[in-house]
Amino acid sequence: MLEIRERIKSSKGYQVLIAMLDSYFGQDYIIRKITYDDLEPASFDFRLSVDFPKLKGVDVGVAHSGPRQMFRMGGTGVIGIAVPKDGGDAKLTSGERGDGLFWILGDKKLEWGGQVNKAEEVKYYFDAFKKYYDNL
Repeated sequence: MLEIRERIKSSKGYQVLIAMLDSYFGQDYIIRKITYDDLEPASFDFRLSVDFPKLKGVDVGVAHSGPRQMFRMGGTGVIGIAVPKDGGDAKLTSGERGDGLFWILGDKKLEWGGQVNKAEEVKYYFDAFKKYYDNL
């Protein structure tokens, strides 16, 4: 289990995600939990439950990073964010209900997350999240 976590932490998706969190929030966040699916050993998919000062239990993660996704998604995955929301459709890692950023903001460009290999997509995605967060 520790080996899988180390592989995830050394993956490009994790590195990009942490760099973006640091860039947008400095050290003003706490990673509470990491979850992953160890059924696909070649995948680096994971979700972090992250607490920010104004918002607790946010899911931030990478999906579609395994070999099955190489053709369609580039293999390194997409970054996605889901926030707690009463009556949300998804169950977040924290156990709360919530929805993805696309559903919260209604911005079609956010629907599929930000591809790890496309810096402009990841930046657009985090810009949208930061704007949402700042307006809480």
